[in-house]
Amino acid sequence: MAEHNQILNQEERLRRFMETCKRERKQFVAIKEKADEEKLAKVQAYVRQTLMPFDFTDEELFQVSECVVSLVVHGVVVPTLPIKIEKTGKKEQLTQHDLANLSWNIANQYNLPNKLAAQFAQYTFPAWFWNTTTDTLAKKLKHTKGEFHIEIDEGIISN
Repeated sequence: MAEHNQILNQEERLRRFMETCKRERKQFVAIKEKADEEKLAKVQAYVRQTLMPFDFTDEELFQVSECVVSLVVHGVVVPTLPIKIEKTGKKEQLTQHDLANLSWNIANQYNLPNKLAAQFAQYTFPAWFWNTTTDTLAKKLKHTKGEFHIEIDEGIISN
C-alpha cells in the first residue's frame, strides 16, 4: 500500500510540475510576443522617421513598412510592389549608400544576413538599385566612410 501511495504522490507531483511548466511556457511566449511587437514597432518608427524628411508619401512609407514586416517577421523579401517608389524631389538626395545603410540598420537588429538585406534594398527601392547585383550590394551594404543622410545605427532598438 505504501508503494502505491508513493506512486500516486509522484504522479501528482509530475502533474503539478507539468501544469507549472505549461503556465510558465504560456507566460514566456506572451512576453516574447510582446517584446517582438515592441521591437518591430521601434524599427518601423525608425524607418518612418528616417524617410519622412525626404518627402516619402504616406503610401510609400506604408509600403516600406510592409516590406520591413515581410523581411523581419517572415524572413522574405517582397519582389512585387504595388506602389513604385520614384527617385523624385527630396528623395533624389538619397544615394544607394544611404538606402544600403538603412537596410543594414534594419537587418542588423534581427541578425539577418547581408544578402537578404541587399534583396530588401533592391526590391523596396528599385529606382536606386536597378543597376546593382544582389551579391555586389551584399558585400558593400554597410557604409561608414563619408557623409550620408542615413548613417549606420546599431542601436535602433535601444534608442
